[in-house]
Amino acid sequence: MSNRSNVILAGLALSPHAPSIALTACRFADCLNASVIFVHVGEDTTETKEKLQSLLASINITCTHEVLIRSGSPEDALLHAATEFRAKLLVTGALEQESVFQKLVGSVARKIVRRAMCSVLLVPVHVTSAPKFRNVVVSIRMDNETAMMLAFLKELFSEVDMTRFTLVEDSGFMSRFAARYVSHQERETLNFEHRQALIDYLSVFDFGDIEIRVEVLDEIGEGLALVDYARKTNADLVVFPAPARALTLWDRFLTHPTETVMGRIPCGILFFRPQSY
Repeated sequence: MSNRSNVILAGLALSPHAPSIALTACRFADCLNASVIFVHVGEDTTETKEKLQSLLASINITCTHEVLIRSGSPEDALLHAATEFRAKLLVTGALEQESVFQKLVGSVARKIVRRAMCSVLLVPVHVTSAPKFRNVVVSIRMDNETAMMLAFLKELFSEVDMTRFTLVEDSGFMSRFAARYVSHQERETLNFEHRQALIDYLSVFDFGDIEIRVEVLDEIGEGLALVDYARKTNADLVVFPAPARALTLWDRFLTHPTETVMGRIPCGILFFRPQSY
């Protein structure tokens, strides 16, 4: 590959789920003017190479790409490759439901989302095509990481024929707690003030002609209101801040809210993390 300065890395297994992952990776590569490095974890044989090339040919992959075969565990191989090539985005598959054992030891997808030094896009098994960016739902907070996430999305959407997307914020525990002890009129005032503060925060971000819809949701457990909203509105992509990189023993028993979202995703979900290579 002639240029590896702007790379999307994607896990490529010989499985029925592989075409949707490959097409999704190329869709994002086209939008971000990037190349794709497909990484297959397994035995490096002529037969494996032929099968991988046949797979990509069968789905008419047109983006600039190359295929690498690495040994080891899928988690370590993908993470090491992402660091090696300073990937802008890592694309891989995800289980819709995890077994008790996987929750205790951590599934590959959960570990990758936690440990990756870049953003991670998970494509669940029921998703069979690349996102069309017709209905993107973005979870935001009024902080510096959200500012970086919006800059990334501006770059992504600049090459997409998009007319609008939705920015969603959960109301937060303290807002819900306070709302229990105020009148309906006072609650309406609080919601209006919160929404206005959010709109003011977003006013500095220029998305051109794209209409930005803002929603403040009543939190039902961090991230869960977002998932419910995405389901009801038929979102084809959800963008969510990535959880902290450290994975502790405590997390094995009390799953991080972001990982709870992973078990209920209605579409592809992009966990945004500022690159830290």
